[in-house]
Amino acid sequence: MSVLDSDADPFPRRCLFAADFFMTPLASKPSAMTPHVTPRRFREPHCLPVRFLTPNSAGQTSGVRADCSRWVVWFFCFAGLVLCGCSDPGRDTYPVSGLVRFPDGTVLRDGSVEFEIIGRKPAVTATGQIGPDGTFTLGTFAADDGALAGRHRVAVVSNYVIGTGAERPGMIPETKLDPRYRSFDSSGITLEVEPAENQIVIDVEFAP
Repeated sequence: MSVLDSDADPFPRRCLFAADFFMTPLASKPSAMTPHVTPRRFREPHCLPVRFLTPNSAGQTSGVRADCSRWVVWFFCFAGLVLCGCSDPGRDTYPVSGLVRFPDGTVLRDGSVEFEIIGRKPAVTATGQIGPDGTFTLGTFAADDGALAGRHRVAVVSNYVIGTGAERPGMIPETKLDPRYRSFDSSGITLEVEPAENQIVIDVEFAP
């Protein structure tokens, strides 16, 4: 008669049952004596977040909590929105180039052109140097980056050396620019800069 069949002392039966319960592999088929109950310490922790395995620099894997990953994604999304919101639409410039000419069709061969947008405080000015062919390209925040869209007051400044041509045989006489164009207040020129590529002709007059 085995110990399990003995009714004299139930203690050995209880001991063998406990040993069989803890030593039986979880993947094995439960026997008649061992109820199919997974020990609590081996149960899946449903309350814990899912863990993703990612390789580290040493080739080993480390767990990254899904909730942490979710917060990282939200952080970068928020940072992107902040950066987009920080861009200043008031700094958008558009290409502006043009020509400065006199009534007889000749061009101003040297100097600078200045555009000041109307109705903005503090004032924002775009400047361009006049080349030997009378052309210019404006820049506001950087060289040749254009000007802000809107209505502008215009000033033209030229310190070109004036001569009659007599001292330089074969050269075309230069004509002096009317000094009133040096100031935004007295030039009387206002021009519109469109939110596109702009080609502008500035007509100026001779000095009286």
